[in-house]
Amino acid sequence: MVMNETVREIAEGIFWIGSNSEKNGIYSNTFLLKDGGESVLFDPSYVFFDQQLHRSLLELVALRDISYIVLQHLSPIICKALPMMVEMMPHVAFVVQERAVSYLRFYVGESILFELNDSVSMLRLQSGRILSFVDTPYLPSLETFLTYDSSSKVLFSSFLFSARPRKWTLFADRVFYKESMKAFHEQHIPSNEFLRPAMDLLLNISKKNGISMLASTNGSIINSDIEKYINILRDLYCGIAVNPIKNDLTRKEGYVNFCNQVIESYLEAFSQQEVKSIFIDSTIVFDEEKMKIIEYPGTGEELWENMFSLIYIVKGLRWLSIVFEQVNSFIKKYNVRKPSVFSHREEEIITLDKENVLLKERIFKLESKLEKTVDSLVKDEVTNLYNEAFLHNFLKTVCTNKQQENFVLLLVEIDELWKIKHKYGQQGETKSTRIVQILADILKIEAEEKGYQLFKMASEGAFLFYIPEDKTANVILLADSIKNEVVESARFQENITVSASIVSSDEFIDGEISMDLLLTVCTARLIRAKNRGINQLCFESDVKQMMKKTILIIESDEMYIEMIRSALENWSYNLRICNTLAEAEDCLQDVSPQLVISELELSSSNGASIDILSCKDGFTASKIIEKDRPDLIISELMIPKDDGLVVREHMLQQSASQNTPFILISHMKDEKTVDRAMDLKVDHYLKKPFMMNELIGIVRNILQ
Repeated sequence: MVMNETVREIAEGIFWIGSNSEKNGIYSNTFLLKDGGESVLFDPSYVFFDQQLHRSLLELVALRDISYIVLQHLSPIICKALPMMVEMMPHVAFVVQERAVSYLRFYVGESILFELNDSVSMLRLQSGRILSFVDTPYLPSLETFLTYDSSSKVLFSSFLFSARPRKWTLFADRVFYKESMKAFHEQHIPSNEFLRPAMDLLLNISKKNGISMLASTNGSIINSDIEKYINILRDLYCGIAVNPIKNDLTRKEGYVNFCNQVIESYLEAFSQQEVKSIFIDSTIVFDEEKMKIIEYPGTGEELWENMFSLIYIVKGLRWLSIVFEQVNSFIKKYNVRKPSVFSHREEEIITLDKENVLLKERIFKLESKLEKTVDSLVKDEVTNLYNEAFLHNFLKTVCTNKQQENFVLLLVEIDELWKIKHKYGQQGETKSTRIVQILADILKIEAEEKGYQLFKMASEGAFLFYIPEDKTANVILLADSIKNEVVESARFQENITVSASIVSSDEFIDGEISMDLLLTVCTARLIRAKNRGINQLCFESDVKQMMKKTILIIESDEMYIEMIRSALENWSYNLRICNTLAEAEDCLQDVSPQLVISELELSSSNGASIDILSCKDGFTASKIIEKDRPDLIISELMIPKDDGLVVREHMLQQSASQNTPFILISHMKDEKTVDRAMDLKVDHYLKKPFMMNELIGIVRNILQ
């Protein structure tokens, strides 16, 4: 049997039939189980409309040998194909949930139905092979169910575990698929109240019998870390476009979670040792390494009550006042009972001056971090090199020196470091950090031998040489030498390359340069080098054109697009253009404009240095980002197709866009989405309605 790009055997006797091309932004999968002379087809959709897919099906099995078609959900495309299935296979039996029978008859007439209900939950094939069915109503529709094959341990999961990945692979990408999966379910699943019980059933199946693979009808197949993916959906807040859900406090872990949030607030104000002292000799089991409560012998309500009584006894009223507002928010939002110590002492707590109470703790916290803070301001923790903040001050001093020497900047960055993280999964961060350290050691030797100053840039794998009194031609030779040494070095234990860019002070008219201009040109040339491929060098470009800034607005609400566009355009047209550095200094003293840019930096005579692009969905946005390389993204979270965080995830997969600043805006801003935004390195997260002046201020700071 010949396998092609539309057919793969994913387990013994189980075949995937699909395509790496998308239909309406979704990758659809059909699965065929062959068991001796009997075959079962799962959720066939485009396989009856796409000629190539249909040919692939016929190469695998004769239609007369298909005994069952399992309809785990009834999407519009499946319903459209049903009359064709009936005509081609009048003998076939449709496996369907009992709740769907009444409207399924409209499509299949008097065809044979194998109806699932409370008493019928499995199908035994002629060989004795058993298919078990898991009822999952409202995930996402009333008739949905899943199928577990006990022989292969494959779970045919219908819509569950589906995603809309930017770059599709047959088997799920272990790093980036999770975020796309979360976004898919947040939009399609009505509530965690339906999702959590279903995931508990799957966890039970996994622990008892094992699940080798999650085969969903959309997206990629998951063949590793099965329980991790199940737990992600188990704890996922979904249905957020309709109505955010509340925690299920009938479960003990809900109260444990609230208590741990209170502990996190204490850790912001007090030392770990002080927080630990609360639980000494108590019945609450406290993990001193993770700084979290992990168990309590009583109920969740008893934990909630006793923890605050314990805090009052050990630490006094002052500690209760610190979390008073937080506890009240839990009471209002989740309808939990107010701890009795708060009821009895509420008047005293309210009258307590919270600012005075917190002052001592804040001072203590600042003093304990002062020594580390001083070092972190000027040194990179991983390489112990001076950091980018220190570089900025250094270059400002150099640029303002009236008798400045000629110098050259050489920017070097590891190509596609994200692939290392992707390759090694959870160990990827450790591996990439080690690679950065090795490159730092190589570059330090070059800097020390030649008397150059080396800095660690904010981008994870980037370094910058300050090279005084040298010619660009010599620095090109140095860059080539570094690139070759990295490629040939066995120390990395990986195939590592670097790209580089060069900018020289003598490129600028009359030496009128600024720190911002130098770094902007150097960074833009590095991006240009990376766009050519890996292991590249760029040392020439048009400085004027490179200073043109492009902003992309991603928002489904036309009103917000126009509001943001108008505010940005008004700011853009108020830019003050100066011909020399002296004029710029006079301008700053005279009118305090929002932004002053040298004429060297602008190709537009009217001062409009910002291009504004917009689109209304995440899928289109990703294509614009790949094509136009905007300098800044402003995105709503809840947009069609791919949400804002999935767009950000796609950006992180590309070297050219992974460092592009990203501002997220949304009516929704809760702990879960903030955590996801932080994981994806979102620069700013504004909650609607926001102050337009605040957004413009953030844009101004980023572009400057």
